[in-house]
Amino acid sequence: DYSRALAGTIRPVRDYVESEDIYESTDYSKDGTTVTIQKHTVGNGIKILVVGDGFTDADIDSGKYDRSMEKAVEYFFDIEPYKSFRDRFEVINMRVVSPTSVFDETKNTAFETVIGPGSHIEGNLSTAYQKVYDVYGSLDGVLVIVVMNTPKYAGTCYMIGNTMSIAFCPMSEETYYPFSTVVHHEAGGHGFANLGDEYYYSGTISQSEKDDLKYLR
Repeated sequence: DYSRALAGTIRPVRDYVESEDIYESTDYSKDGTTVTIQKHTVGNGIKILVVGDGFTDADIDSGKYDRSMEKAVEYFFDIEPYKSFRDRFEVINMRVVSPTSVFDETKNTAFETVIGPGSHIEGNLSTAYQKVYDVYGSLDGVLVIVVMNTPKYAGTCYMIGNTMSIAFCPMSEETYYPFSTVVHHEAGGHGFANLGDEYYYSGTISQSEKDDLKYLR
């Protein structure tokens, strides 16, 4: 019931961390608390929910969590047409405490996100649905930006019919694909505008791919 859009294709990435070096959260008291980053002044308020994955209780206490969410929001609005229509958006930051900051098959983050192969990201969409329900009581018309606490480049957006989208956006430090570009591509291009990828490689597009694009339209 959803379509999926990726940020591109790169080498697989994986972090291996010795278990004794992994910090684990113990304080979940701030989990689920919300901060309104922006209120709309025009219209009914287009809903954006920003949440973090791979942020521990220490990251929230230090302010890193809130700063990261605010940075993602600023990137979303620093290009057109979002810049000119920013006053129509309602943006809420929900704090989510992850057990650890490790992104791998052990799934020790709140959204159980895993990077790879390439730029593909898999996560627990049901957890994202629940976060939206907790804030709005409905999935309709909500863009969810999941900010991942990792410098690795990747990106995937799940466009769930005409109701909502979930854009997984790592805080990439790649030179040509930085965090800002990931947010523009996944959240702005796919998540909100519901646009498909437009990549050119070589050869001729297959009929099945044509059919997929027509379906998404």
